[in-house]
Amino acid sequence: MWMAANSNNCYITVGWGTAITQATMFHANDRLGIAQYLSRIGLILDRNQGDSCCERRRTWLTHPAWQGVRRATENLMVTRDWFELFVAQNLVFASLLCH
Repeated sequence: MWMAANSNNCYITVGWGTAITQATMFHANDRLGIAQYLSRIGLILDRNQGDSCCERRRTWLTHPAWQGVRRATENLMVTRDWFELFVAQNLVFASLLCH
């Protein structure tokens, strides 16, 4: 989810004017940082074995509670209208999941 937000914001920074590209690059870097922090926390908890990260990935891919979020994330990954992606990723999706 966090890496998808990073990728989506990087896609928007291709060049739609500085006001948009600067904001989306900051969003992309923030999402990358969050993903790295969460990975590091998982590695610290299991003493750098990676088991907790593998378990979280399996949960993300198979647990029924996450499939709606996963489907929405995948749909955003193939959205090519930059404005639709910006609104969906940064205003709607991030607001519902992160705050």
